[in-house]
Amino acid sequence: MLSLGSIFSGFLLKDFFIGVGSIFLGSSIFILPKHFNLFEAEFLPTLVKLTPVLFSLAGAFLAVLLNYTYSVFLVHLKLSKIGLLLYSFFNQKWFFDQIYNIFIIKPVFHLSYIIPFRLLDKGFIELIGPLGLVVQLNAISKKVSSFQTGLIYHYTFIILIGVFVYINFIFFFELLCEYFSFEVLNYYFFLLIGIFLF
Repeated sequence: MLSLGSIFSGFLLKDFFIGVGSIFLGSSIFILPKHFNLFEAEFLPTLVKLTPVLFSLAGAFLAVLLNYTYSVFLVHLKLSKIGLLLYSFFNQKWFFDQIYNIFIIKPVFHLSYIIPFRLLDKGFIELIGPLGLVVQLNAISKKVSSFQTGLIYHYTFIILIGVFVYINFIFFFELLCEYFSFEVLNYYFFLLIGIFLF
């Protein structure tokens, strides 16, 4: 039922979408003025316009006729030597599909596995993303836990170093802001912290 509605609405509204004066598509499909033959297509003879429909109906009629009236003949033709040769010839399509698969599809699949998947997804993104974060946090936590010796003077020394770095950063912040931007200072501050932890 829906197909009938789409066929009739398409026939009735075709001039609205692809007609001569329609601006529906705008300039999305560019056609050179010397190739613009829409007006000539409108004024073709009716028989030329109906040729695809006539061939489609003739093919459908021939298929029904051959399947219902000559079905035994078609089975014998298909199982004969000539029928098998014709079938294998048209089925293999001169091995274009196999050549296309071997020389284009398989290398593209292999290349798309190596570069985007294995190198980027499983390699670079995972090392920067969750897996790399977990590995780095484990390494940092092991190094930080090595500072925990249980001796008071070790804890005092670590606290004093942290306070000293923080005070120096605050004290020289205004002086450094005159020469560097805030982003550069943040970068170097966290770089120093990273060097100290590693």
